[in-house]
Amino acid sequence: MDQEEPLEIILLAEDETVADSLEALSDDAFARESAGFDGLDTIIVAFSSLSAPLIASITKIVVEQIRARKHIKVRHGKTVIEGMSEGKVVELLERLAQHGEK
Repeated sequence: MDQEEPLEIILLAEDETVADSLEALSDDAFARESAGFDGLDTIIVAFSSLSAPLIASITKIVVEQIRARKHIKVRHGKTVIEGMSEGKVVELLERLAQHGEK
């Protein structure tokens, strides 16, 4: 999996505090607002460099959102995971963590 691609976490605009928490995890993370094609305003938090500890922190926040049944999407390159698929999100983030340790 190409770690050169940014990891993007897409949240609804109403979840701004979660976006702030994600952005605070890394100095190179940045957030931007976006208007989705479905009419929903979103916030995209992008991480350009990843480490195993950072991915563990991201995973914790993402899983909390999924368990709270909040809209969340995780995108890395061509891989996009959307909806309530906690297992798939954790699997993707664990693969990124393993790749970063090599």
